[in-house]
Amino acid sequence: MDLSSPSQSILAAITITIPALFSTASIVSAQSVPALPPQRIEPSPRIEPEPSVEPFELPETPPELNVPDLPPDGIPEIPSTESTLFVTAFTFVGNTVFSDEQLQAIAQPYTGRRITFSDLFELRSRITDLYLQNDYITSGAYVPLEANQNVDPSAANITLQVIEGGVEQIEVAGDRRLEAYVRRRIAPATAAPLSRSKLEEALRLLQVDPLVDSVSGNLSPGSQTGLSILEIEAVGEPIFALSAGTDNRRLPSVGSVQGQTSLSASNLLGAGERVSFGYSLTEGSDAFDVQLAAPVNARNGTLSFQYASIDGQIVEEPIDEFDIRTDSRSYSLSFEQPILRRATDSVIDEFVVGIRGTRVNSQATLAGFPFPLSPGANDNGVTRTAELTAFQAYSRRTGNEALFISSQFDVGIDAFNATVGEEPDAQYITWGGQVAWIQRFSNSSELRLRGKVQLSGEPLIPFSQFSIGGPSSVRGYRQGALLADSGVSGTAEVLFPILQTREQELSLIPFAGVGVGWNNGRERALDDNFLAAVGLGTQYTWNDFSARINYAVPFTDVGTTGNSLQENGIDFEVRYQLRF
Repeated sequence: MDLSSPSQSILAAITITIPALFSTASIVSAQSVPALPPQRIEPSPRIEPEPSVEPFELPETPPELNVPDLPPDGIPEIPSTESTLFVTAFTFVGNTVFSDEQLQAIAQPYTGRRITFSDLFELRSRITDLYLQNDYITSGAYVPLEANQNVDPSAANITLQVIEGGVEQIEVAGDRRLEAYVRRRIAPATAAPLSRSKLEEALRLLQVDPLVDSVSGNLSPGSQTGLSILEIEAVGEPIFALSAGTDNRRLPSVGSVQGQTSLSASNLLGAGERVSFGYSLTEGSDAFDVQLAAPVNARNGTLSFQYASIDGQIVEEPIDEFDIRTDSRSYSLSFEQPILRRATDSVIDEFVVGIRGTRVNSQATLAGFPFPLSPGANDNGVTRTAELTAFQAYSRRTGNEALFISSQFDVGIDAFNATVGEEPDAQYITWGGQVAWIQRFSNSSELRLRGKVQLSGEPLIPFSQFSIGGPSSVRGYRQGALLADSGVSGTAEVLFPILQTREQELSLIPFAGVGVGWNNGRERALDDNFLAAVGLGTQYTWNDFSARINYAVPFTDVGTTGNSLQENGIDFEVRYQLRF
């Protein structure tokens, strides 16, 4: 390329990367102003399952399950008399949970001897107790009249009928929008023989479901012996959530201070679906995203789609004079399926696996003309990626502790006209992991630990690199102060409430952060690859309003020359959410 003009010579000396910034909540432009000496315009990590780790609030009233007394009425049993029987054998009918051998072991003391009818009913009760002790609350045994009316008292072969109870109908009352949603999630737990522990676990999982405020159940006799009607009372959460706020979490290159608003609707159609719209605006960029998610099976398998549109312009001096702009569009389709969902009175465990496909199309322009400013871009300044992701996530929540661990493999493939060629390009393989842990103590203070890691054996385009620095990573530095192919970062903070009422809380939050990054297969290594900082924040919450401000002191100098609040160690966030 002919670099005959002075401006072209300056631009040739500036290494600039312009990608897009993605998060699970929204996708925003992620540009970092190149300074002199050269500095990249970096992206944040790709779409990842962000840890939603908060100890759950135990419901004031746990899910209640009312169960009728056993044995059920109306069963024609052999009448009790004062006579005796010499029992040679017992025959069991209708048992599937326990084998004949298990039931014969209980009946053995009553076999081969003369017994009274009281002994016979005692055996029946022992078998019923076996079912009850194993949580089969509507199952039991009885001595049927018809099968035993011709028994020879001197050599009796007694038939005992086992009823393994089930549910013939599920009735849902309360919130009509929840009727189909609740029925689908309760139904797997009502398979015969009905288990109290399985049914209570299903109710507990519904109790902590984001769509459900409260739930209770009641069993009543059905139309036939051994069948019950399950009556569920469910009250839903508000359908809509409207939030608005401001913070300085964006890159200073496009204006670090942003305004945000979002609107979401949950279960509007009664299928458990969720749709959300988000918009954010800074001095140099605006971003819009829409997300759709819907469960596709009763075990919370979820299909999700996300679209984002981002337009950005560099507004930070001195590079703003070159009129550098980026336009990005992204599409993501994912499916996730919980493999394990376990609930007790005090613990919720979940393990999820999923796959995701993401396509990103980004173009950079210089003074209105397409220009390849980013490594991996073609001659028209276009970067296209097609990425396949396999992810796994485990979470565990109690009333005072929360743990989240995730792992994901990302593969950039040569599909959908992805930009491939000289390294780095849109073909790559990376592994990333996250961990988050929160411990709540008796005095309401909290310890919060978070960590991230990414490993890659090859050079990556900016979209796929690991970002360190800024309010969402190591505070005290500008957003994305360090961009590398591989890296590790971690933060720790302790929340100390100094004022608490029923509706308000004011807390002090000392914190620390550290991160290190390194490149692979590049001619030039990173000059400054280690970030560390400590600081103090304060947070105020009042019902659905929250505000936080932090001040951090960095331990290392990465050579940035900007004068934003971020680069002076200050970040803030103000949020308000209305649910209706």
